Amino acid sequence: MSDKENQNAGDENQDINQDMNEQNVEEQDVNEGLAGGDEIDESERIAELLRNSETLSSNSGGDSPLDDASSEPSLEAGADLDEEFSRFVDGMSEDDTELQEKKLAKVKQIRAISLLSLIAVFVLAVGLLSFILINNRNAGFVLTYQAEIDGRMRTQRISVDDFNFLVLTSQSFDPLEDALEFLLTILTIERAANERGLSLTEDELNDVREAAMEARNLITREMPDLDNISQEFLERTYGFYFWVDKLFEVVTAELNIEFDEEEYASLLAEYIDYAKYDYVDAMFKWMMLESAEIANEAKAAIDSGEMTVEEALMAFYYSTGTFAVMRGLDSAEDFLATVGYDTLEDYLDEHGFDMVHLSELRGLGHEHINHLASLQVNQTSEIIEMDGDYLLFIAESVYIPSDEEIELIVAEIYESHMDSQRWEIFMEEFQVWRDEFEVNINQRALDNINLEELFGGF
Repeated sequence: MSDKENQNAGDENQDINQDMNEQNVEEQDVNEGLAGGDEIDESERIAELLRNSETLSSNSGGDSPLDDASSEPSLEAGADLDEEFSRFVDGMSEDDTELQEKKLAKVKQIRAISLLSLIAVFVLAVGLLSFILINNRNAGFVLTYQAEIDGRMRTQRISVDDFNFLVLTSQSFDPLEDALEFLLTILTIERAANERGLSLTEDELNDVREAAMEARNLITREMPDLDNISQEFLERTYGFYFWVDKLFEVVTAELNIEFDEEEYASLLAEYIDYAKYDYVDAMFKWMMLESAEIANEAKAAIDSGEMTVEEALMAFYYSTGTFAVMRGLDSAEDFLATVGYDTLEDYLDEHGFDMVHLSELRGLGHEHINHLASLQVNQTSEIIEMDGDYLLFIAESVYIPSDEEIELIVAEIYESHMDSQRWEIFMEEFQVWRDEFEVNINQRALDNINLEELFGGF
């Protein structure tokens, strides 16, 4: 190749390298616009990127890819190059002409690549901006759901600030899970009440507003960092309890659960026979004896009047050491040394004899309970054998309610029983509402809640 051809080729390469370096500078500016700095937020980074794009357009002197994009620049640029080439080609040799054509093709290719790259960066920037804005917006909500408002389905959201109120009032070891479950329950009950056209009375609304205002004052005074909790959400939280009562009444009224006389009579008879430990108020002195023979001897001494109850307790129970053994000691002397008394009489004068209530003896079984409940004051019981020991009870006081009093007790129990039935059915209905209620939980927002920071002031 001639020196002239080498020189032309070198010029061509130099021009191409210069254009490519300019393109790299442009792309570097664009990348820097995307990367930004630690000192600006994501929105400012996107804005900087778009400003850089405009700067590239204005600095290109009419050949900017953005200018080209608005008026088909590739065609006009090609026309200008062809015109310049036609003026220049007459004075060139055939080799020079071929070289210039190759150079022109390279320049066109570089400009086309530059245009496509900048357009791609611009599209990426717009997409990234939308992604950041949407995610920043969604990060402020823990869940979204659809609700009918004024006859139209609208998207509703629960903010992180409002949700934090439920987290703080949670009483569980997993406050996030507990708060989320409570929130879903509130929303489900609200939806069910709305579908049935229920409303609160003015007095109920006033109670809700007062409770919410008290909570607001507490938050403002004690938790200023949480002052973004909305008053509306506080009222919804306290209104929940009124909505539950109203829904319970509506649902259970539909069930028509009425007082069943036969069922009540059966329950009354069973209660009287099997629940004396519950309604008979009876206290007993008692002793535990080593053998049936000793137990019968003690019972006979009391029943015959040979000994008073206190004398029999002292002779057959306290002074024998059985009383001390039950307290983990070997003898009555060891017991007195431990408690610091000179005699058993001194101890009993101050503390009295061991006593037990009938309700504490239900483990003895149905027949023994009924027998003890039938005793009169100072009357001794039958000998009751238990695990190799023998128990003797002496009635200290006994009160058996009248039939009317017992019936009132049973009526309350039966009403409670019916309420339990109603509640079970209501909860089954609630579960149906819950399963039908669709919500979108923002796990990212939940994961970003810092419990240590949230509870840090408490």
